[in-house]
Amino acid sequence: MHIKFEFVGGPHDGRVAAGFVGEAGDAERYYLFTNHGTLGYLFKVASEYAIETLAREGLRAEKKHHFQKHFYVIADRLEHQDEVCVRAKYVPNAPRERPLT
Repeated sequence: MHIKFEFVGGPHDGRVAAGFVGEAGDAERYYLFTNHGTLGYLFKVASEYAIETLAREGLRAEKKHHFQKHFYVIADRLEHQDEVCVRAKYVPNAPRERPLT
């Protein structure tokens, strides 16, 4: 199945991840993390800054990194034949407890 995952707002605004189920990549990862793109599912995403900082500095036990959490909610999901398109919208003041579903 082909997956297209689109972000609206926040640090990933305009980003589109595309790929196939079974193909290790961002599209599959987002799809699986959101329970197959379930409408209303709230999830958090690291910013590019956080990813680049961790890649450069690595994890350190003596001093932990603290990055802002960016939350998105699955707002739209369209499935047709062997393709699914998911749209995630930024939630600036998201509840921090758990997914909405």
